[in-house]
Amino acid sequence: MSNRIYRGENLKILKQLDASSIDLIYIKPPSELNTSDINPDDLNRPFTVGTTQYTNLYDAYLLYLESCLIEAYRILADHGTLYLHSNHTRVHYIKTLVLDPIFGRENFVNEIVWAKQGNGGGSHAWPAKHENILMYSKTPDFKFNPDNIDRIPYLAPGLVSEEKEELGKLPTDTWWYTQNISEKEILKRLISASTDPGDTVLDFFAGTGLTGEICSSLDRRFILIEEDQKHIEEMVSKFRGNEVEWINFD
Repeated sequence: MSNRIYRGENLKILKQLDASSIDLIYIKPPSELNTSDINPDDLNRPFTVGTTQYTNLYDAYLLYLESCLIEAYRILADHGTLYLHSNHTRVHYIKTLVLDPIFGRENFVNEIVWAKQGNGGGSHAWPAKHENILMYSKTPDFKFNPDNIDRIPYLAPGLVSEEKEELGKLPTDTWWYTQNISEKEILKRLISASTDPGDTVLDFFAGTGLTGEICSSLDRRFILIEEDQKHIEEMVSKFRGNEVEWINFD
């Protein structure tokens, strides 16, 4: 299968992808989603997300995301993994109300905390300086390759053997800016750990195609879905010369 980049509405495209065809899904949903397909009347009466009823506009975000993630579960291979990248204002709603009902609480694997550099802003509460990445598997037999992960130094190397000190340790579920972690490095770490060369990675909130860029550098295939024409134009420039099938989905 060739690399593919779709231009169009992600839910409609997801429904066209084959079941169990994707080895890894990584998404970072934007803070606002296009919920235009949701009937406005639905926002004025209770509706169900998972098994719980909600009534306000924020729930349109969850409702749309739920529809996409139902399809994501269908197309994910049995050994596959989903990583959903969000922030502290949304991640707990997404986990409890959307992902747990779809994937099952028993298939929640990790919450990775990315502690970012910066002052966080504000003085009325503890400044927020982190983002969250939820990891779910489809089955207990998900792929995870610790040997593919770049190791980090021990904080107290004198307390471990010389062999361990030289090898370094696996990162924990808290990733600090002091480890030179950028969004590119995060994607590289996730994709390296949860796929093998030749596997297929899907990002259906692709933006300007960073996921595809990292996949290309790691010899993974990718499927990107993006609706915004400006982002598509950036990807045309970014992937010029690469073997990519461009699909305009109306």
